[in-house]
Amino acid sequence: MKNNRYDIAVIGAGASGLMAAIAAGQRAPEASVILLEKNPRPAAKLLATGNGRCNYLNKNAAASSFYTAAQPSNRVLPTVLAQGAGPLICDFRQLGIEPFEEEEGRLYPRSLQAASVVRALVSGAERFGAELCCGFAVSSLKPQDGGYVITSQEGETVTASQVILALGGKAGIAFGTCGDGYRMARELGLKVEKPVPALTKLVAAESLQALAGVRVKGSVRLLEVSSKEERLVAEDRGELQFTEDCLSGICTFNVSRFYRIFDGASYVARLDLLEEYSREELALLLKKRQQLFAQEPCGMLLMGLLPARLCSCLLETEGLPVEKEEPENKKGVKPRKPSGCCEKQVLCRQLSTQTVESLAQKIKAFDVPLAGTRSWKDAQVTSGGISLEEVAPDTLESIRYPGLYFAGEVLDADGPCGGFNLTWAFASGKAAGLAAAERFSNDTNS
Repeated sequence: MKNNRYDIAVIGAGASGLMAAIAAGQRAPEASVILLEKNPRPAAKLLATGNGRCNYLNKNAAASSFYTAAQPSNRVLPTVLAQGAGPLICDFRQLGIEPFEEEEGRLYPRSLQAASVVRALVSGAERFGAELCCGFAVSSLKPQDGGYVITSQEGETVTASQVILALGGKAGIAFGTCGDGYRMARELGLKVEKPVPALTKLVAAESLQALAGVRVKGSVRLLEVSSKEERLVAEDRGELQFTEDCLSGICTFNVSRFYRIFDGASYVARLDLLEEYSREELALLLKKRQQLFAQEPCGMLLMGLLPARLCSCLLETEGLPVEKEEPENKKGVKPRKPSGCCEKQVLCRQLSTQTVESLAQKIKAFDVPLAGTRSWKDAQVTSGGISLEEVAPDTLESIRYPGLYFAGEVLDADGPCGGFNLTWAFASGKAAGLAAAERFSNDTNS
């Protein structure tokens, strides 16, 4: 560090922190700005985003895209996201990042490399005057003499008239995020909504080994089940993926944030495996197929509608014999046998109307009892954080501590997969950075 006193200190050099430093430096070039980062390099988590391609924005992002525990009347999300992603697209172009659009409004850098976005942000922050200090792990943040004292784990101190807390959440602990921002907020007496892992897999209560690797288009409904009733908590649609012990896929990630543990309740993921049919339409289709394949083994009833192993699983729930996959021989070749062959064949014509209708029902409501979600290690973002009730809507400044701002995942706002959470990080970082710079200018000129 050049010194230990600055006009604006940004804690955390991730997506929101870098954007905050850029915005502050642009608006108030005469202000001294420092970026404090605990890792050896900035934006470690951003580098891994989108499998290294960096889905950095979503064109369709709006306040309604996000979730928060704050009251519906809270104006933070509508104010910060009032102009959508448009201004941010222009900001990134000024930093050298041209957008490449994929389906559903997802924007990637034209290079399709996260490293391009990180380099653009770091270069931009430095170009606009911010000093980057890596290896500075903040342990405490305290108000003092009209400003703030920031102390590192090694005992170093930095004082600043204004501070932007952009430490991220708890998701992705491999990148150094551990929820320090929540601890600091609690030490200041601020309200923090309980952080839980989001955009992660749902853990099944029983093994899914027989379906591991199966993928199917459909929908997932997260149901809270108690002794008295079922309650729909959330739903989404897209590609469903089975692993040995989890349900995966973007639609599953999107409902994972709603998994909350309450006494006397459990959760079930109810999958619709053929969304384009109603239950009645599907039952009629299966009855027609039963007639068409009357003399064929029962496996033909579902053949071609769903992946083979999923078909076998459904048939087994009805106590029907299914073809078992033969192990490979020493040459790695599986022996051939006729389609539908099994020890005791049941023909399609032998199936009862009740069995056919039961299969239709199970395809439309394939229940997977749940044991929880994956941990912070596997989660992409955090649900929960510093309550939006603690900040001013237009500046993200603390309503209790003048000159203290918040940005990014540390706040209680999260969205679905597809660049929404980075859009929030950049939009909130920009809002906080501009507000801090404006306050500096006003204080300087007063």
